[in-house]
Amino acid sequence: MAKKINRTNVKVTSSDIIKLYSKDFEKKLEVDIVTQCAPVILGEKISNILITEEKNRREAEMMFHYAGFSTYLFYHGNEKVMMLIYNKTIFWDYIRKKECSEFLEKYGYNLARENIAYEVFSKIAPKFSAYMKTKQNFPHELGILLGYPLKDVQGFIENKGKNFLYSGYWKVYSDLQNALLTFERYNRAKSVLIKMVLDNISIWKILGIFQIPKQEIKEKEYKESAG
Repeated sequence: MAKKINRTNVKVTSSDIIKLYSKDFEKKLEVDIVTQCAPVILGEKISNILITEEKNRREAEMMFHYAGFSTYLFYHGNEKVMMLIYNKTIFWDYIRKKECSEFLEKYGYNLARENIAYEVFSKIAPKFSAYMKTKQNFPHELGILLGYPLKDVQGFIENKGKNFLYSGYWKVYSDLQNALLTFERYNRAKSVLIKMVLDNISIWKILGIFQIPKQEIKEKEYKESAG
């Protein structure tokens, strides 16, 4: 399988980053995808949020659906869109974990409903949209949908975003050692995809290399439909 690409020795230099974000680099959507969604593409994370230009929305959706990922539009405004990109073969298992589901239930989510996707997304999307307009009442349960550890989500709420042990892909309030190892895996995933884009490998080909096996998707859909 192509997924056996070596991820351990890939290094991204400062010149790589400069080239990636240079004005003459035309692959804007590719840059958005590899810098924001590498962990979910390489199977290190259950989901990521993609922020890109509104004109790129349909193409981004087609790309991710082609590779077996699911998408949900959280917000659009000022010619930008914010989409949740998630691997449904592992995403809903995490959401349904006892501690996570109990936490979400406190915020009004009924995970016992048959259509769990509608229950979750139809409630958090308007909350997030309202936050983007007013910058008040951020829906902290979004951290669970992004796969953040529950204790860190709770710590952020209880401390109002202060007194954290470390700030990386999220603010860490417990198990710092494990969080640092996780952040390192995410950074390696990003380095792998940045190098591939700079080597002129198309994002379609990249997503094809790391696509979710169709059998895994079918098995997940069967289990979900069977309750």
